[in-house]
Amino acid sequence: MNRILFYFCLTIVFTAKVFGAEKLSIYTLNFNKCWVQVEQELLAVSDFSSNQTYSMNYVEFAGNYFSNQYPGENVEVLESAIDCSGYGHHIIFKIKRNEVNECFWLLRKKNNWVLSAKGKARDKDGVCEPEGAIVNPGDLFILSNPGSN
Repeated sequence: MNRILFYFCLTIVFTAKVFGAEKLSIYTLNFNKCWVQVEQELLAVSDFSSNQTYSMNYVEFAGNYFSNQYPGENVEVLESAIDCSGYGHHIIFKIKRNEVNECFWLLRKKNNWVLSAKGKARDKDGVCEPEGAIVNPGDLFILSNPGSN
């Protein structure tokens, strides 16, 4: 636990130095099971349920992920969110591909992202869920929603 806190603090300090931030906004999800910090396109997460800490450019990650999934196709990311539950955490992407909205739930396992659910999107209580999939969201944090700007 101390190692995770150390890495999370190190990530915050690094992010603060990179962006010259004087004020940091850290959000807690699911009764402190996850801590999330978002600065523009950078995401820092500490997940105490799965003992993981990392930082990434989630916009760049989405671009790379979907260009590998659908090479040569036009994919638009409509919304990005992070979900934290007792089972770990997911990055959720709502995309538009071939005029159809789809949801992707990617679960972080160790240092890899594993697709845990995908399909035609349906919105249930503001959460993008793949049609036919059973997902049990914990606390949800919206990273970006271009439609709401």
